[in-house]
Amino acid sequence: MKSDKVVTKTGYQADALDMRGGAKYVTVAQRSQEAHHAFGFEPGYTMISSKPMMIGDGHYWQVVIKVNGRRFIGTASINFGGRGADQTNPVENAETSALGRALGFAGFGSIDSIASAEEIAEAKRRQASGYQSKPPAEPADQFQLEAIQRLAGQANLVGAGFAAWLREHHNTSWSRLTAETANKVIVGLQELVNGAAA
Repeated sequence: MKSDKVVTKTGYQADALDMRGGAKYVTVAQRSQEAHHAFGFEPGYTMISSKPMMIGDGHYWQVVIKVNGRRFIGTASINFGGRGADQTNPVENAETSALGRALGFAGFGSIDSIASAEEIAEAKRRQASGYQSKPPAEPADQFQLEAIQRLAGQANLVGAGFAAWLREHHNTSWSRLTAETANKVIVGLQELVNGAAA
């Protein structure tokens, strides 16, 4: 990977990495410097929020920034148990990536793509290792939810007691029930009901 000086869309001269194939990408640090440079080295952006989120079984980090009164959102996956920075600091790495995407959407460091140099390097590493992202889990359907409510009532698991049972036995909550987990919950509740009836 070689570094070249490039002029970004805001006129900032940044070090861009050639990630093979001729496309050039700027690091998140360079994007942040560009944002500050664009405003005379005053803070070029304000971070409105930085927080984790879940989509299905996937963990993500989302950053919202404000630049010139406009909001820009960047989201990145948290790769727990990954390699490199993801092995020791997956949350921090995802937050940095999300910030880089938000800055990219705001126009900082965008040369060939919104993606940052770090994001492209990580995508290439994952591709080389055979990494496959999991599709979002299918949520529990209405029939499953009704069966769970009926069986929980029969097992005398209501309110906080039911919530604690879900956490303890299935590491989930009512709002995060997937179709797969719901089937396991139904089996577990049926065993409780059958055990109580014996």
